[in-house]
Amino acid sequence: MLESRLVTRIVIARSWGIPEELEITAGLTGSEATVVEESAKKMQQVLTKLYEQGYAIKSTFGGGQGSPSTLVLVKEQ
Repeated sequence: MLESRLVTRIVIARSWGIPEELEITAGLTGSEATVVEESAKKMQQVLTKLYEQGYAIKSTFGGGQGSPSTLVLVKEQ
C-alpha cells in the first residue's frame, strides 16, 4: 500500500495472474481526515475480501517516512 496526502494505492499481487491495482483518491477539496477515513475504509474492504478467500497476514514491512507499507498475506491451507 502506498499512501500520500491525496491518494492511496493498493496493489494485490498473487503468484498467478496480473496484479490487481486499486486507487483511492480524495477530491482536491478533500481534507486530510477525509483521505485517511476513505483509505481506512477501503483497506478494511480489501482485507475483509482477502480474509474471506482464506488469506491471513503473515508479515509487514516498510511504511516509515512516507515509504510504501507492504502486507504479506498467505493463503492458509
